[in-house]
Amino acid sequence: MNTEFPAISETEQKAIISICILAAFADGVQSEAERAQIKRVLDDFGNEHLDLSAAFQEVLSGRALLSDAAQLLQSQTSRALAYEMALCVCHADQPLTSTEKEFLAALRLKLNLPDSVGNVEESARGLASEPLALPPVIGQMAPDEQDID
Repeated sequence: MNTEFPAISETEQKAIISICILAAFADGVQSEAERAQIKRVLDDFGNEHLDLSAAFQEVLSGRALLSDAAQLLQSQTSRALAYEMALCVCHADQPLTSTEKEFLAALRLKLNLPDSVGNVEESARGLASEPLALPPVIGQMAPDEQDID
């Protein structure tokens, strides 16, 4: 398993992937950026037994429900990870839509996460809507000093 994510069971990994796919469809449209984000989550698990095509089929057929996936997440760590990954998927293509916000609110409730999780949403929204500023050291350098070839 990749060290990017804490050790969680294969069942929880599958549930997180399902939640990410449901997040991608929350606004009714799944974008290429959202698919790429889901693939990154899958790859970071480093579990060769996870089948992304099967996970998409489960969601599209209606067999993968948000409440069922949320119940499979046993630890606080896996629940928080599922929420953060769903948030990343929702933010992958554009600022959050009202339906994505509703999805995330429902997910937060189903995962029994504290209200402080809203701080993560605010941070993600800020990063998505504002250009990144130069780090302080680079911002203080003369323009020709910034150009390093």
